[in-house]
Amino acid sequence: MPSARIKVINRYVSAIIILTLIPSIYLGHLLVQKEKFIEKTNKYVNNVRVINDKYLLDYSIDPRKKIINLVYGGTTLSENDKKLITQRAKDFDLKADINIEQGFAIDQREYQEKENLLLRISGLEAELNKRKNQLDSIKNRPLLAQALLNELTIINDTISSCAIADTYIFKTNNITDTTTIVIIGTKYENISSAGQNKIINWLKARLNSTKIQVFFIKSYH
Repeated sequence: MPSARIKVINRYVSAIIILTLIPSIYLGHLLVQKEKFIEKTNKYVNNVRVINDKYLLDYSIDPRKKIINLVYGGTTLSENDKKLITQRAKDFDLKADINIEQGFAIDQREYQEKENLLLRISGLEAELNKRKNQLDSIKNRPLLAQALLNELTIINDTISSCAIADTYIFKTNNITDTTTIVIIGTKYENISSAGQNKIINWLKARLNSTKIQVFFIKSYH
C-alpha cells in the first residue's frame, strides 16, 4: 500500500477518534459540573431552611439551567428576608438564579399573639407541675418518718416511734419562717443530752436542713 494512502487513512482514523472523544469529554465535564452544583445547592438549602420565622416548605433545582426554586411558609417574607436568603448562596460559592415564593403566610400580629399564648400556657404548665411536686412532697413527707425510724433505731435501740411534719412559724413582726418538727418516742427512759445532740445532728445531716426542732417523748403503750 502506498505510504501516501496510509497517511490519508491514519488522518481519517485520527479524525474519527477525536470526533468520538470530544462529546464524551464534554458530557463528562457537564456531569461533573452538575454534581458540583447539586452538592453546593444541598448545602445551601440546608442552611436556609429556617430564616427568622419563615420555614422552607419545598424546593426544586434545575442543574442544567442553574435555577433554584424555594417555597417558604410562616410569617410573610419581607424583601430583607429574600435578600438574606439570596446572599447566603455566596457562602457556598453558588452561582444560580434563586426564585423565592411564599407558600402560606401567617399574619404577624396573629403569630405574635399565638406565641404569647403558648408562652403563657407553658408558664401555667410549669406552675402546675411545681404545685403538683409540692403536693406530692407534702403527701409523701409523713412517710419519711418510717424510713427515719428504721435508721434511728440503729443509732439508739430505745427509740420506738417517729413523726415528722413541716410547718410555718408566724412571728409578731409579721415575718414568717418554716421549720421541720420531728417527734421521737422512746421505750423506757429519756435519752441523755449527749445522745439527743447526736440524734439532732444526725437528723440535720440526714434531712439536709438546720431548721429542725426535735422533741423527745416517752412512748405510751
